[in-house]
Formats: sequence, structure tokens, C-alpha cells
Amino acid sequence: MLVALEGILHSRNENILRTAADVTVKLFYFLGDSIAQYRTSDLILALSLLLSLQEKKIAVSCAAALTCIIKKVHVPDADKESWKILEETDAVNTIINAIQDYISGIQTLECFLEMASLLKIVLQRFPYSRYHVWSNTKLIDDLQDLCIKADPSIAIAVLQLCSALALCGDGAIKLLENGEHLLSLIVCCIENSQPRRVRIEAFILCQHIMRSERLFSVLVKFQFLPIVQGIIGAMGGWRSSSCQKVPADQVPLVVEACRTALITRWAGEHHSYFWKSSIDRILLDLLVGNRSKISRHAVPLPPKELMDVIYDDVSIIRPYIWDILGWLATHCDETFHPIVNGEENCLDILISCACFVAVESMCEGCYSSLSSSHTSQLEPLARAVLLMMTSPSKYISLKARHHLSEALRPLGYRPLENLLDVLKSTFLGNAYLEGGDIVLYYSLQALFCLISLSDLNRSEVQDMIKNLQELNSDSFSPRLRLYSAYNLNFFGFYGYPTKLGKRMEKAISEYELADMQLLLSDGQSIDVHSIILMSRCPSLLPPGLLCCKGNPSTVDQNLVQKYEMPRHRVRLSDRIDNTALRKLLEYVYTGCFQVDEDLLSPLKILSKHCGLKLLSHMLHRKHPILSSGIPTIDFTAALEPAGLPFSDIILEANATRGGYQNCSNCSLSTFHVHAHRIILWANCDYFRALFQSGMQDSSSRIIKVSICWEALVKLVRWFYSGTLPRLEPRCQWKNMDTDQQQHDLQTYVELSWIAELWFIDEVRQVSMDVILSCLKSKPNLSLNLMKFAATISQWDVVQAAATHLVPLYPQMRDAGDLEQLDDVLIDILRTGYMLCSQGASN
Repeated sequence: MLVALEGILHSRNENILRTAADVTVKLFYFLGDSIAQYRTSDLILALSLLLSLQEKKIAVSCAAALTCIIKKVHVPDADKESWKILEETDAVNTIINAIQDYISGIQTLECFLEMASLLKIVLQRFPYSRYHVWSNTKLIDDLQDLCIKADPSIAIAVLQLCSALALCGDGAIKLLENGEHLLSLIVCCIENSQPRRVRIEAFILCQHIMRSERLFSVLVKFQFLPIVQGIIGAMGGWRSSSCQKVPADQVPLVVEACRTALITRWAGEHHSYFWKSSIDRILLDLLVGNRSKISRHAVPLPPKELMDVIYDDVSIIRPYIWDILGWLATHCDETFHPIVNGEENCLDILISCACFVAVESMCEGCYSSLSSSHTSQLEPLARAVLLMMTSPSKYISLKARHHLSEALRPLGYRPLENLLDVLKSTFLGNAYLEGGDIVLYYSLQALFCLISLSDLNRSEVQDMIKNLQELNSDSFSPRLRLYSAYNLNFFGFYGYPTKLGKRMEKAISEYELADMQLLLSDGQSIDVHSIILMSRCPSLLPPGLLCCKGNPSTVDQNLVQKYEMPRHRVRLSDRIDNTALRKLLEYVYTGCFQVDEDLLSPLKILSKHCGLKLLSHMLHRKHPILSSGIPTIDFTAALEPAGLPFSDIILEANATRGGYQNCSNCSLSTFHVHAHRIILWANCDYFRALFQSGMQDSSSRIIKVSICWEALVKLVRWFYSGTLPRLEPRCQWKNMDTDQQQHDLQTYVELSWIAELWFIDEVRQVSMDVILSCLKSKPNLSLNLMKFAATISQWDVVQAAATHLVPLYPQMRDAGDLEQLDDVLIDILRTGYMLCSQGASN
């Protein structure tokens, strides 16, 4: 039957096609999931070709049939074949045109809804299709405008399309380019006046575009309070009825609102919005139902009765309640105290419920014997209890420890037998720990609580310091590094060592390039570099220094003059401890230091007055703040306008591209960067040798760098941040024109060349990694890249490109493609092909 239908769908008679399309839709709906048993590629081809018919009734039926096939057939090989057909028939652009025709008033609502449904399925199943949609800026803008003005069915379709686009990282970023407009769309769609289905789809979109901290940080820059109000309204709106628990028809809405409320895992001002909106009251009502008798109990109900009340409510919501509670506790500050209305303390009751339920659940048996449904309930609960116990808020942490000890008291050690298994499950497979060792993570937490009470001998101390320092490196997850660093505080080590910090350590004792002298009370002085202080600790700079440095207009006057280091002298207060100041400067330059106990007190005072909050927190040996993350040493603030007055050198790129740079800071029209000698000196052996050589270039204000502008910008970024911007071969890059892709890769070839010349091994290695990754994704770039790499003697790149060309050597030889290569490159390809042939024959 399917073969017959496929043949009929190739007919040119519209009446026959109309009937065949309708029959196809009905047949596929009748077959249901069993359609996956049949080969459908020929039908997909026939239906895809019919999408562009002028007779839209036929096109609509074909779209419905395609939607059904793609939704039901989910086999990897079939997916590849299906996408190839859709790509060859240009189906995605055909669907886009039909949607734009509706927006222009040409097509019917039925056509729009069916085409939007098909496009949604295509976007969800075939990642390569997303670029064609999100790169169409006019379509995105028109759809968002349509969503606000249209009826619910259109709003739902548009929201689903946006959610499917946001599955792609580049697509999500594109949607956020006009973040304020997108936020207005979401706020409009989550209002209480909107139909429930519209609100649900709006929350799903919200979850997609805020699934990572990077994406969330873009959206939260705008007025975010209405989003929180919408979440709160959906989570607690059911309480306006007389229902004691969430009505069944409102459960999907509440679930999606709770999922969206998991944005509490990111730090930010939105936490204060949640607390002001009585999130603790709402969570309690979701947990125990709209039962006032629970709220009046200062002490929770007996465990059995409490468990009965909690498990009487909707189980699907409970894991989100625990997760939200845990993240809220994580991001509270030290002085946080809940708002208490009358005698009602919802947060206290929530904490007690979590602790008692966790203990009761752990008593049910060994974790390995628990059902998967029980596990899904227990994991977020155990996580919430742990996060509350380690909360920066003294109120929450003390309450959690008190209630947990009260819950454990009558049971003795019985629950502890199963505790480790439960804890292992808490973050298992969760990106929260990014694959780190779960047991090690909890061990570090326990060590932090116990280390001040321990009595270790010298050998044990040295071993522990060595192990903790190994954990406090880039090789381990941020959470492990956080607790390792805070444990090291008890041994006098503070901060986070990095490769950039290690390189900058040399600058502490560098005096020739120092432009500021701190005069101490004991008659001694410290030579420092104002650009480093400006980037890392502006409070150490005297207020009038920027004025002394002048303004950008003075840069022009000095371009051709010999460089001479100005020196500013600043007398410090007698109250500043000189030794503590030297240690603080070590932290500013390197991001870490070791200090004796007798310096802690003056360092605490200095760090507080200098605005170094995280250092101050570590010096006071407080519990780690999980929301703070790992502070990276970074001098990129020096590249911003505020760093211009401190610039003492200009790096000029190779003039290989057209156009000119309109620099507002100087009259140079060539592409250039205003940089700082001390940063270059500390990070590059070449510049260190140059500045100390006494040659003419050592005092020149302009240094020519023989790489393109894009490569220079990336290299300078590495000097200042320790991170080289990487090119990721994602959908945006893959869909660029070949010339742009070639230019992007040549940028990294030039970086590899300059890094080899200047002995910067890290930059060379990262550049090679990028080149290899992109060539694997786009092997068609290999030929031109090999030719370019050979011109600057980058033979590693030549060999990498050759590996993709060697299998094609006979075809290239016969087609004459080898004529554009020199003899050396031809020999490389010929030799490679001969070796491959011999290997295959052997």
C-alpha cells in the first residue's frame, strides 16, 4: 500500500493528489507507532516535493503526513536519510516561505498551523535544520510580533517553534539578541489571563533559553521581576480555589512553572524577588497542600502523620520543591532571615519537613533496593538537605542541622548505614559536579567542617597540603577546586593558582616597567604597575592618578616618541601594615598567596577596604559560597577604555585586509591594539627579551606583529586572560561561506606560526586543536589550508590537512587539482597515498 501511495503522490493530477494526500494522513494516523517498521524514505521524498504546490490544501495534507512520519520514525540511519531528502528538496525553506505567506496575509490559518507543526518537528529532530530558521532575522521578528497579537493557537505554535530553535546554542543566542522583546513576549504569555496551554509553552521556552548560566546572564540584564511574578503566579494560583491540593488540570502548569523556577540555581537579584514573593509559603503549600493546620505547628507533625500528609499530594511536583529549596538556600547571604508573618514560619517548617522526610526515606532500606521512582524523589531531597546544611545563611544552616539531628536522635546510627549510598546518588550524572568524584566532594565538605578540630603531625600536614593543591588545579571540577581551596586556607594558602597567575608572578619583582611607587611608613617603597592595580584592585590606585595619566588625545602626540616610563609616587597611611600590603599585592598579581597566621588580621582589614570580597571571605575561613564560582585572574579590564590612559605600547597587525580602523584613541588608521608592556613582558619570552635588549625596537611605542588583525586580537586576549578564544565548529560556522571559513582557519594557522616563533607553547597547542577539529568537520577546506600553511612553514598543519586529502589523491591527480600545488606538497600527498595503499594491502 505504501508503495502504491508513493507512486500516486508523483501524479500531476491535483484531484488525485488531494485524495492521495488525505488518505496518506489517515493511514499514518491509523498505523501509529507501527509505521516505524516500514521504509518511508520514498514517501518522504514525494511528500517533500509536494509542499511547494500552489494548491495549499494538498500541501497542508502533505505537511500533516510528513509530521506524522518524522514523529514516529526515530531510527539513526533513517534520520540521516530523511534529513538528506529534506535538504535536497529544500523543504525547510519551503515551509518558511509558507509561514511568511501567512504573516503577509496570503495563506490560511490552517496552513500556518500545519506548517508550523511540521517545522517544529523538523527542528527538534534534525539539528542542522535550525540554522536556516534562526538566521532568518525577519522571520524571527515577525513570529514574535505575531505571537503577542494572535489568538492562542498561533501563540502556542510560535512558542513551540522558538523552543525548538533554542535547542541550538547559537539559536538561543540569536533569540536573545533582542532580549527585551523576547522577555516582553514571555511575560505577555505567562500572565494569568492567558489560556493554560499558552502559559505552559511560554514556561517551556523560558527553560530552554535559560538552561545555562551564560544564557541566563544575558536575559537577566533586562527587567526580570515580571518573569518571577509569572512563575509565582503559576505555582500558587491554584490556591485561590477551595482545593486542598493542586487540581489535576493545573498540574502540568504548576510543573512547568516549578521547572522554570529552577533558575534559582544561578546566583542573581532574582533570588530577592522570589523571597519577596513568599516563595517559602508557596513551596510549603505545594508540599503539604493548602492545609492551614500544618502551618500553625511550630514543630512538625509526628513523622508518620507528616509523611502521610506530604505523600498525599502530587508526587511529580515534590522533586522540584526540594531542588528549589536547596538552591534558594545556597544563594542566601550570611545575614539572611526569612520574613515571618505572625506566628507562621514557612521556611522553618519546610526545613524540618525536608530533614524528617529525608531520614524516614533513608530508613526504608538500602539504596540499591529502592525503586527508580523512589530514587527520583530521594535524590533532590538529599541534595536539598545538604545544600541547606552548607548554606552561607547562618539561620538556614543552623536550622537544617538542628532539625536533622532531631530527626536522627531517636533512630541512632541506623539511617547512617544507607547515607553514603544516598549521597552518591545525589549528584550522580549531574552537571552540577561536572563528572567529579562524588565521594571526594563530600569528603572535602566534611574535611572543611572538621579540619579546625584536627591534630595532625607535620608529615600528615604536608601530605594533605600536597593532595589539596593537586585538587585545586584546572584538572578538577570547579566544585572540587572550591572546597580544596577553602580547606587550604587552614594551612595558610589562599586563592586559586593558574597558569596566567604563575606567569604574572615574575612581574612582582620587575622594576624597570613599574610606573608607580608606594612609599611606606618605614621609609621603604614598593614598585608596582598601575595597570595591574586598575584591572584587579582599583581601590589601591590614588583617585587623581587617571588625571595625571592624561586623556586619549595625548596618545597621538607620543606615537613617534621614544618610550620613557613615568613614575608616580604615592605615600601610604602609617596604619597600613607593610608586610600585609606586600602579600595583598602578591594576590592581586597572581591570584593566590601563602601567609602566616600573624598576618591574617591586617590582611582581613586590607582586603575589606580594597573591595576584595572573595579574598576577605577566605581569610575569615567562612564556609565556601557555592554561587561564587571559581574567581579567575583576569586583566582584560585593561583593554577597556579605562585602561587606555595606562597603555604604553601599540601592537600593529599585518596590513593584509582591506579597510582601516577608525580608532577614537589615536590617529593610526591601521588595525592595532593599545596594550601594556608589563603584561606582554610577563607572558612572553620574546617581549621580555625585546624590552631588555636595548635595541631600537625595545623603546618603540609601536611594534609591528606579522599576523592578521583577527589573530592579533585573539593573541592579546590570551596575554590578558590566559584563555585563547576558540573557534567551535557549530552550526553557525558550518553554514558560513567557504571563504569565511577558510579565513577563520588561516587565523589559527597564523597564531600557530607566531606562537612557535615566540615560544608560546600553550597558544600553539590550542591553535592546533582548533585546526584539527575544524578540518574534521569541514575536510573540504584542507587543500587551500595546506597551501597557506606551507607558505609560513607550518608543517604540522600541512600534515593534518594532508590526512584528509591522501585518500583523494588519485582523483585529484586525474582532475588536475595537483597542478596548483608545489612539488613538496605533491610529494607529501603521494607518499601518504602510497603508505595508505601498502597498509590496506597488508
